[in-house]
Amino acid sequence: MADHAILIANSVGYGDAGHPVPPALARTVAAELEARLEQLRNRSFRVTSILNTTAQEASARIKEAIKKASPKADLLLIFYFGHAVRPIESKEGLHLFFKDSNWLELPTMVDFADITKWLLAYKPRSVAVTLDCCYAGAVAPQLRILDDFGGKYFLMASVPHKGKAQVDYGDDQPIGRFSKYLLDAFTSPAARTPLSTHVTFQSFFDFAEGGVRSTSKQQPFAKDGGLGNQTFFEQSLDARVPSSLRHAAPKKSSYFKLHSLLITLHTQEFRTDHALYKHIEARTPKEFLTPVQIAKNLVEYRAIGEDAFDTYLYLARTLGLLRPAPPPRPTDLGHSMVSSGGAAFNSKLFEAVLRIWQSRGIDLQDLHNTIGQRLRNNGIPDVDSIYLDLYVTRSLRMSKELFKVMLDLTGYVGALRYTRRHTFFLPGVPGLSEAST
Repeated sequence: MADHAILIANSVGYGDAGHPVPPALARTVAAELEARLEQLRNRSFRVTSILNTTAQEASARIKEAIKKASPKADLLLIFYFGHAVRPIESKEGLHLFFKDSNWLELPTMVDFADITKWLLAYKPRSVAVTLDCCYAGAVAPQLRILDDFGGKYFLMASVPHKGKAQVDYGDDQPIGRFSKYLLDAFTSPAARTPLSTHVTFQSFFDFAEGGVRSTSKQQPFAKDGGLGNQTFFEQSLDARVPSSLRHAAPKKSSYFKLHSLLITLHTQEFRTDHALYKHIEARTPKEFLTPVQIAKNLVEYRAIGEDAFDTYLYLARTLGLLRPAPPPRPTDLGHSMVSSGGAAFNSKLFEAVLRIWQSRGIDLQDLHNTIGQRLRNNGIPDVDSIYLDLYVTRSLRMSKELFKVMLDLTGYVGALRYTRRHTFFLPGVPGLSEAST
């Protein structure tokens, strides 16, 4: 019996109005969460994503998703990332803010009370509600309506009913502070119950709460309606690489540059590498854009230079995605990676990456062992240290430049836990403490 997840994300700024959240962030948070759910071995989630839409459309789609999921799902997960408004005259109740909502008109938003009414109407057995927004804890009294039919629930709120949620702007790409630690909880051993690989709803929340409290004054809030001590999922000791394209990877990463190249060459032919570059330069796909300062306080995005572009052609040929010599043509593997909307892009790229490691005398377990030893010794598992350790212990036969790109790709496909600070962690191995991202 499949579990169901409804992922709702909006790009409106919140917490700090001076730092609006870009639309790409909403998509990234939802994509990262969907990727985490897809990697769980003992749960199979069917996901409905509702991103940057109108309040009316969101309302209809949320209701329909609850209706479809409730008779069949063991668990219904509802996740919201965005802004929310609480009625001034009440400590309870929450309105979710969408792209066409008006701050001064509550009817232009989605009333969370409507969501609880749909839950009451369609009676799902177990509901986990996760809200990363201002005043998130204000929905706790409304969820008690599930008691009327014996439904169990667990609320994970970024803040109590009077709190303001925050966005972490510390990295290259901002992310909701609460969402950041929730995503970490899927793979960190610290999220497990003691002496177990099981993660309960309560231990999952406790990990995220601890991370948020240690880095800010924000105080997450939870409400247990009988689900807290039940197992949410069991952490796997091995990586589970999903098949389809992983939208959680950075848009300008080598991962998406390879995807952009293959998409272009899948339907068009070019006589030379230079002709392909001139096409990319004219079309300026965002994967190949780089900032160029054209005046003292003015930056313009332009296509990367031809020399830099050639390094990505070299990478694609090294991986066996393009034929060894010009003109640039995809191999059968390259074509298959972007067929059917990239349904097998990630898994096939993973196989190509493993072949390169193995041709240099390295396998995935060697990477895991090296990173694990670094963590045991309280070291930082960054590119330089991992490269040095493998160079000494395994006589690594690979330039540091190629090593960095291969390690990045290994993280992007999901075989390692990749952070935006260019450090790498394991999917989840008992006894290892992981630094937070």
